[in-house]
Amino acid sequence: MLLLASLPIHGTDDPYHQSEFAIFYSSWGWNLLEKPLEKKIGGLLENRIQDLLVDEISGDFPQAVVHSYQQTIDFDSGGSNFGFEARWYPGGRDTTISLGFSVERSSWRIAFPLVAVRMVVKSDLKPGDYGLVEGQVENVQLRIEPLSFQFKIQWDWWPQWRVHPFFSFGAGLFSIRSFEEGRFTLKYTADLGIPNVANKHYEDSFDESVREFIDNSGDDGSEIKLPSVLPIVELHLGVRAKLSKHISIRVDGGFSNGFVIRGTVSYRI
Repeated sequence: MLLLASLPIHGTDDPYHQSEFAIFYSSWGWNLLEKPLEKKIGGLLENRIQDLLVDEISGDFPQAVVHSYQQTIDFDSGGSNFGFEARWYPGGRDTTISLGFSVERSSWRIAFPLVAVRMVVKSDLKPGDYGLVEGQVENVQLRIEPLSFQFKIQWDWWPQWRVHPFFSFGAGLFSIRSFEEGRFTLKYTADLGIPNVANKHYEDSFDESVREFIDNSGDDGSEIKLPSVLPIVELHLGVRAKLSKHISIRVDGGFSNGFVIRGTVSYRI
């Protein structure tokens, strides 16, 4: 309460119109951080692809182990976010600072549309026997759909203007279960070449939970511990336009566990 009392409200003498309700929709992506994500997630993906291909060729190349591995990947990401927000303007109309609470459903997709693979395997049964696996992995996707709860503070600059800028900061949490229940999918084709032996062709598709993908992609196969909840941090800059005494729209962009462009329609009562 002391914190709220110290905020520079700068409202008007109008004590009404303190409450506002809004719905919003956002476009989400990680493409601006393509290189770091390729390195981090690409490492997990490399381990998982190796395991899948070694399991696949084990019938034709018993006790195969990876001698060398190379992959070339293309990165893509996308998604959306929508939700409902309740906001309180302590000073009424034209308040500078307001407090909000939102419930949001997000759909996040991190994808590698094409992964080119070149892997040399050797046999533990017959030292000196080598095979070459060449193939491609398509439609690799990590899909997560978390439900989050967020608290937000918004600063409106020159709020008495019909069109004015604003800045908002928010933080919240979502359950690890919604993260773990996301899906990891891929489809692959590969050819195994062994000297003096006819080539073998393989193809298959694969679908597992994100929890299984993380555990199966670890270097030693052990379970990776994750916290029970994960954070969301939001930093947005935008413009607000008042269409009438009660209705306004906001357009803003920034960061919210990814790069976001958002549109909002709100009703002040």
